[in-house]
Amino acid sequence: MTTRPLRFGIWALVHGSRAAYQDPEEPYDASWERNRDLVLAAERLGYDSTLIAQHTINPHQEDLDQLEAWSAAAALAALTSRIEIIAAIKPYLYHPVVLAKLALGIENISRGRFAINLVNAWNRPELDKAGIGFAEHDARYAYGREWITVVSRLMQGERLTYKGEHFD
Repeated sequence: MTTRPLRFGIWALVHGSRAAYQDPEEPYDASWERNRDLVLAAERLGYDSTLIAQHTINPHQEDLDQLEAWSAAAALAALTSRIEIIAAIKPYLYHPVVLAKLALGIENISRGRFAINLVNAWNRPELDKAGIGFAEHDARYAYGREWITVVSRLMQGERLTYKGEHFD
């Protein structure tokens, strides 16, 4: 068996640093500028990837900032040259056709350094407050399986005719 070298990544502070609540010296800051500087520093230090979480509201406190994952991923892809950009996606928030188009655009901007982290939702208030509703576990995962089937085929360049339970 061939082993690959261990890879290291960082978590972008899209909803501020959780440690800021415990450390008065650390600002609670989810700004674009802080995230940009963090990812550029990580790239200079040799980190392999960054994960940009997707939330429509801050999962810790709704009145705090929340950086939007997909516009941040596109901007970071343009500013970096080596680090892999991973954006989280909750299938209920984006139709597969729209998401595939966004992802292919970022893949192009990054010159092949883009990846998707699929999250079938865990933050009930986020979906409820968006008027989407929060399906039970098995229903969320069934939706996610169908969603990724459509997205992956579109991202491979396939012209697609698809009829499923959730997408037609």
